[in-house]
Amino acid sequence: MTLNLFRPLLAGLVLLSTGLTLPAQAQNVVQVNISASGNNPVSRDILLPVNKSSVVELSVPAADVIITNPKIADAVVRTPQRVIFRGVKTGETNAFFFDIHGNQLLDLQIRVEQDLTGLDELYSRLIPEGRIKSEASNGAIILTGRVPSLSDASKAVELAENFVASDSGDAGGGAAGGMAALTGAAPA
Repeated sequence: MTLNLFRPLLAGLVLLSTGLTLPAQAQNVVQVNISASGNNPVSRDILLPVNKSSVVELSVPAADVIITNPKIADAVVRTPQRVIFRGVKTGETNAFFFDIHGNQLLDLQIRVEQDLTGLDELYSRLIPEGRIKSEASNGAIILTGRVPSLSDASKAVELAENFVASDSGDAGGGAAGGMAALTGAAPA
């Protein structure tokens, strides 16, 4: 009987010790508080990774949600106060939220970029001595930081090119461009 009381605690300790975490309910939730509909619509910016979602929670109900370019981001209206946005492809668009009377509630500026978490993990694993920061901008990858050698800089650029090619489904490596500003140690 006492084992049943400790099972949730033991499961939590196992998750923590293995580095796994339970999914956070509010991890990708954008809360938007709107005072009164029609009075000074709120404007917010949101960054969405390609093929990932984010939830927008409104403090007042919306009757209409209009996305300017659904080829960049799409939306699913779950309730009048909860809308789920998904990044479709890199680019920028916006979404307008209106109340039942046609008053604008929210102007949501949406930027969709590649999720570079996997690339950053590759750098940590394959070039552990480097301090490489990757950033997505308009479909390109910008690399900055320090690497121990010029060969590590070349490796970092090659990994980024392969990452973009595999992420876009382009096996020829002809995906979006990029820029690298990596400094390396001087040869001895």
